Amino acid sequence: MPAEVRTLYLNKACIDSIDDYIEIAESSGINAFIIDIKESDGPAYQSPVIQQYSPSSYSAAFNSFDAYKAAVQKCKDKGIYVIGRIVTFKDDLYAEDHPEYCLVDRGSGSPYMLASAYWPSPYQRTVWEYNIRLAIEAAEEMGFNEINFDYIRFPDMIDLEIDNIDFRNDYDETMAQAINRYMFYARDELHERGVYFSCDVFGETSNDYVTAYGQYWPMMSNIADVMCAMPYPDHFDIHDYGIAQAVWEVPYDLLYYWGSYVVDRQDETPSPAKVRTWLQGFDTTYKEPEVMYGVDKIIEQIEGLYANGLDDGYMVWNAPSELYRYWAYVDAFEPRTGD
Repeated sequence: MPAEVRTLYLNKACIDSIDDYIEIAESSGINAFIIDIKESDGPAYQSPVIQQYSPSSYSAAFNSFDAYKAAVQKCKDKGIYVIGRIVTFKDDLYAEDHPEYCLVDRGSGSPYMLASAYWPSPYQRTVWEYNIRLAIEAAEEMGFNEINFDYIRFPDMIDLEIDNIDFRNDYDETMAQAINRYMFYARDELHERGVYFSCDVFGETSNDYVTAYGQYWPMMSNIADVMCAMPYPDHFDIHDYGIAQAVWEVPYDLLYYWGSYVVDRQDETPSPAKVRTWLQGFDTTYKEPEVMYGVDKIIEQIEGLYANGLDDGYMVWNAPSELYRYWAYVDAFEPRTGD
C-alpha cells in the first residue's frame, strides 16, 4: 500500500474504457483506483461465487469475467494500486433470490424496503459468507490489493422503522456486534491471502457514540486496515460546527473541524487503522446555496483533512466516474506526503 493513496472511483461500466482512466493516472498524481465488484443492483463481472449464491445477480453482471480481470491486470501492470469495492448489506437481487435472509416486514412477511432498496440482514451468517467468498474470489482471481466493503451497516433511519421489522437476529446480537463480528471474519480471510481490508463509514461516525445503524468508529478502526469515511460537505447541516457560512461553501473549514473529531476517535482506538477519506467529486451541491465543486473544492477538502494529520490519502467519489470531471481535477492530485 502506498503511504499516500490518491484514488479515483471507477464504476462497473468503466472496464471498457480502462485505458482512459489509466491515462488520467499517468498524467497526474493518482496512484490508485477503487473499482466496483458488486453494487446493489448487480455485479461488475460474471462471478462464479455470485452465480452460486445469487443467480438473479449473476444474470445482471455488467462485464465478462475475462474482460474484467484483464482490465484490473492492466491497472496493476501500470503500477496502480487497485481496490475492489463490494456493496455489502444492500442488495436487491440477492434479496430476490433469498428473502429468507433479509430484513422482513413483520406484517407482510416480505423483504422490507428501506432507502429504496432491500437489505440482506447483517445478522445472517449466510449473507456474511456470500460477501466474503466474493471478496476472496476477487482477491485471488482478480488480484486486488485491497477489498473495500461499502454499506457495511444496517440501513440509516432504521430506528424509525424498528418495530415493523424482523431482523432475523438469530443470536440476539446488537447491531454493532454483528458488524464487529463480520469485520473480524472478513479481515482474517483477507489477511490470510495477503490482501488489505477497508470499510466505508458515514461521516457521523466521528462522534463518540454507536450509530443507530451499527457503526462505531473505535470498534471498526481497531479491526480494519483502512477507515474510509464519507463526510461529503453537502450531507452536513448548513451551519454544523458553528461555521457561519454554509459548510459546503467552505469545505476546508468543515473537514478540518470534522477531522478533529476523527483524531479523537483514533486516539480512543487501541490499534487504529489508516484513514483514507472519500471526497465529494460531483458537480454541484444539491442544497442551497448551490456550489460548483471544481478543482478548488477538491483541494480544499484534501487540505482540510491533511491539516489534522489525516494524510493517508483520499478517494474521489463521482458516481458516474465522469472522465471530463476527473480531468478537471488533475491539478489537485499531486503527492503531498510522498509514496
